[in-house]
Amino acid sequence: MSKKEQDTVVENVNDTKMDAIKQLIFGENMVEYDQRFQKMMEKLEDTHRLLEEKIEQLDHTLNATIVDLNSEFESKRLKLEDDFNIAFDKLDNKKTDRKALGKMLETIGTKLQA
Repeated sequence: MSKKEQDTVVENVNDTKMDAIKQLIFGENMVEYDQRFQKMMEKLEDTHRLLEEKIEQLDHTLNATIVDLNSEFESKRLKLEDDFNIAFDKLDNKKTDRKALGKMLETIGTKLQA
């Protein structure tokens, strides 16, 4: 008999011994325990699969939201840039009235103190 055949025979004997020990310890309930274990494994696999699906859906939702927010941000940035350029073009280089300048500085000071 070759080494491989001897190992196979030893494994079969060990499996038979393990089954006999299980039968002694658990008795008639072993089949019930196996069924319960199988049901728990199926529930665990179902839950795992469900979680994977939910994670994938969440990933797609987040990516879509990020794209939408980037688009919205860019459009608002461009609008602000246009508004700034329009306001900048309206400025002129003439001298500002001292009273108006004083009032503006006073208003700025008041806002800074608040």
